[in-house]
Amino acid sequence: GIRFLQRRGANREGGQSAETLFEEAQAAHERGDLERALELYEAATQADPQMIPAYMEAAGILLDMGRDEAALAALMRGVEANPDVLELHSMTAGVALLSKSLEVAESEVKWMLETLPDDPLTHAFDGVLMLEQGRPCDDARPTLDKALRAKPDLVWAHYGMALCLAQEGNQEGAREELFFVLDHPETPVPLRKNAEELMARLEG
Repeated sequence: GIRFLQRRGANREGGQSAETLFEEAQAAHERGDLERALELYEAATQADPQMIPAYMEAAGILLDMGRDEAALAALMRGVEANPDVLELHSMTAGVALLSKSLEVAESEVKWMLETLPDDPLTHAFDGVLMLEQGRPCDDARPTLDKALRAKPDLVWAHYGMALCLAQEGNQEGAREELFFVLDHPETPVPLRKNAEELMARLEG
């Protein structure tokens, strides 16, 4: 079944290689033809399920379009086909946390804790997950502190601290953490959106 689908995917795009399809997808993306880019990225992953950047680029476009669930589905297909690729797991964990898909987030964070227990991003995701699950700030703070000690400018850890402080009623502290997230040039678009929403709630 899957092989047939892959063949059909390749035939639909003229039997092109995954690399060619990926390059054409990038070109469509740069032109701003996002729907065509998504079709070509998907065709590239059908032609070669190990084409990691195609899953991630497609998810990035979908996130920019506000289609978080579709982005998560694309990444989960990537993880299923490539269960050992860190970049896919970490992007999936982040998108799952931001879209409140907590079962997926829990599964991905568990994988990261087992595979990369000392990585600051693992700790940051773990802390944010605890808070999104409704656990108290006291549970999450040591994990977030560990992330920040290892990497002081890690935006995910600052976002987690903002959630923590907001839960405790420390609005000023939470706002300071959110300003850091919003001012940082490497903050991903969906994380920025969630930080803006939290800031609006704090100021409302």
